[in-house]
Amino acid sequence: MSGYYTIRARNAVGYHDPLKARALYIESGGESLIILSLDLIAVDLNLSNELRRKIERILGIPRTNILVTATHTHSGPEIGSLGILGDAMGLTLPLEIEELRIHIIEKAFVAIEKAVRKILPSKLYIWESSIQGLCANRIDPGKPQDPRVISLLIENVNRERSALINLACHPTVLGSDNRLYSNDFLFYLEQGLKGSIESLDSVVFVNGACGNLSTRFTRRESSYEEADRIGRSIASRIVEGYRFRSELKVLELTSLSKEIFIKLSNALEKSFNSNHNELNLNALYGSPSSTPSKRTFAIALGIEIRGKLAKLLKERGAAYVEGEVNVMKASIGKNKCLALVGIPGEAFAEHGIRIRSLVRCGLTIIAGYSNGYIGYLPAHGYEGEYETLISLVGVEGAEKLIWVIEDILKNLLH
Repeated sequence: MSGYYTIRARNAVGYHDPLKARALYIESGGESLIILSLDLIAVDLNLSNELRRKIERILGIPRTNILVTATHTHSGPEIGSLGILGDAMGLTLPLEIEELRIHIIEKAFVAIEKAVRKILPSKLYIWESSIQGLCANRIDPGKPQDPRVISLLIENVNRERSALINLACHPTVLGSDNRLYSNDFLFYLEQGLKGSIESLDSVVFVNGACGNLSTRFTRRESSYEEADRIGRSIASRIVEGYRFRSELKVLELTSLSKEIFIKLSNALEKSFNSNHNELNLNALYGSPSSTPSKRTFAIALGIEIRGKLAKLLKERGAAYVEGEVNVMKASIGKNKCLALVGIPGEAFAEHGIRIRSLVRCGLTIIAGYSNGYIGYLPAHGYEGEYETLISLVGVEGAEKLIWVIEDILKNLLH
């Protein structure tokens, strides 16, 4: 199973709810857009490229108009998407992984074919909600968070409805002791929406800049009952905003993408020649008998993983990470737009807020875990925390990625 790699007995014993490939297809003015959401912890660049090449070859949709994203559930199958970061965490993958990846590609393509076949004249609605109090900054609840949820509803001429839900929150209500496959609270969120919005047939989830956002400080326990409470609570807030929805007229679809090569973190470079990569529990905890806090344990774990990561990178001669940034814009009226920004990693809430501030012509859907995975993209102010310690690119690399997104947005919006 994916998630909680260093403390979980990883083999699943069954499933609680079905994991899915969900596809949304939009066509306007001769241009088309596909958003494919997979119930996985991440989508590596190889998997994304293989899927997009197949879609482009068979359906003729340009790969730049295809966004392959992951919901980031920590209760899904491990398919090797974390790459060298997974290796540093001691993750060992069975030979069946390649068969599973092929199976995922086949299922995902079936979802896309269904979406394309079902295309009908439709109306598009949008509204915004807040999940304040249900998800918070998981490192420090006093630091920035992004409680906004962007919802799109597509209603075709047959009154059939589909929705896209964009929120920023780790689906980690279920803990490391869970051995059943599940989409965590997102499963109950989907059930809540389908039970409240008439004729809602499918829900596509797009997780946002949630690298430092989760239910750590808002959940009451780690259980399916609590995942149910949080998921349905989020659904009820989305439904409350549904009556204030606005209809959108999509006049034009445009997209730009850019391959990125970002230098590895300076901190990792310094660790290459360090002789202090082994975890020293006594130094961190004070004495062998003391009980560490969760934060202390996470930092200690981060130091250990960073040491192993630095060693692996040195052995493999790695200097850069590779990913792809995708930005799509829907013109919805004079000087109005809806932007979709695909980020190949776990951006922090601060980055999401900054990107949203750049799109002054309308709303922004931020899709983390999209078209590649380059790890945590930390913001300033989190130096020494677990996420920054094991980041492949560090704060400096994350800033460079945001600059790339800013340049693309300037080209698309002006």
